[in-house]
Amino acid sequence: MRNDLPPRLFQTGPNYYWKPERRLRPRWQSCALGHDPMAAIAEAKRLNKSVDAWLKAQADGAPAVKRKTRLGPSTVSQLVTAYKRSEDWRSLRDSTHDSYTYEFTRLEAEFGHEVAATLSLSRVDDWLDALRRTSPATARNVLAKGRLLFSWAARKEMIPPNVNPFKGQRRMRRKDKALSQGGKRFARFSWADVQLVVAAADAAKIPSVGTALVIAFACVQRISDVQRLTRRHIAGGRLRFIQSKTGRTVDMALPAIVAERLAAAVPLASKDGRLVVSEETKLPYHEKTISRVFKRLVDALVAQGHRHLAGHQLRDGRRSGFIQYVLDGASVEFVCSLSLHSIEEGYQIVEHYLPKTPEQADKAVALLSVKWGA
Repeated sequence: MRNDLPPRLFQTGPNYYWKPERRLRPRWQSCALGHDPMAAIAEAKRLNKSVDAWLKAQADGAPAVKRKTRLGPSTVSQLVTAYKRSEDWRSLRDSTHDSYTYEFTRLEAEFGHEVAATLSLSRVDDWLDALRRTSPATARNVLAKGRLLFSWAARKEMIPPNVNPFKGQRRMRRKDKALSQGGKRFARFSWADVQLVVAAADAAKIPSVGTALVIAFACVQRISDVQRLTRRHIAGGRLRFIQSKTGRTVDMALPAIVAERLAAAVPLASKDGRLVVSEETKLPYHEKTISRVFKRLVDALVAQGHRHLAGHQLRDGRRSGFIQYVLDGASVEFVCSLSLHSIEEGYQIVEHYLPKTPEQADKAVALLSVKWGA
């Protein structure tokens, strides 16, 4: 039993507990602070500071503030709830809210009732190891949101500083180096690949997935924007909508392959006329759901012998379409008018994704117009 503990912190065996006096208990709850003495002492000091501030306010005649819940150490769920009420959350785009909500839900399902300040590095590490075996991409995204959430909570003094069991976690390295380089993916669909995936989607009775890939490829748009497209965005043979990320307006002739695809695989009816609707739920897809469905489709094709598609994702459709336009002779500047990338971003895409092959070299030679004079 240690004698140098701060007020209200007690040790029982290897574990530490913070216990407020009886007069505080209607507002402050007792809690277990784990077996790490440094983390327990830091959290106890933070709680004591909050109690002392409240007691001083009462002594100064501050009106009592009624709360629906008792005060005490914050759980992971309480951190998530507080973050969703913050200015940081309000500044995010709606599509980002959807993504964050999914990942926060995964965090709450596992750690929701645990005291945030004493959540251990090993506890998080064990969970992430298990998640990486089945959903490596989800593990990466949830890790990033956990790191963000705890950093925000420390900044708001909801937990002690330097308490972040997600910050010390290793980032998973991609095993397949053929799909990434320097932190960037370079998996790319050819038009033949797109047709192969679309045929597989139709055979699997999920034509919406094939339609999403065709639109992302031919219109050079993010899959998140593709999922929000409705019939009203197509009029007079043009596609016109506002990108959710940039807030800028895309205004382009509807590519023939998109018009043909929509005619061949008529979208399911929905209240808002979405072009991409789940055949299973008859509702618009969540971005992560359609990505999982697409992955299963590609995995099946790989198992059938199309191994070059291994690891390809639905989000690769946009960059693939950008490169296809350039290969077909469109200038980078013109393609950026479709995608609304900056010119600099467009050239970065070309530098990273455009194949430098003998066939491309021969095509360049064939375009050379100068000749010897007669």
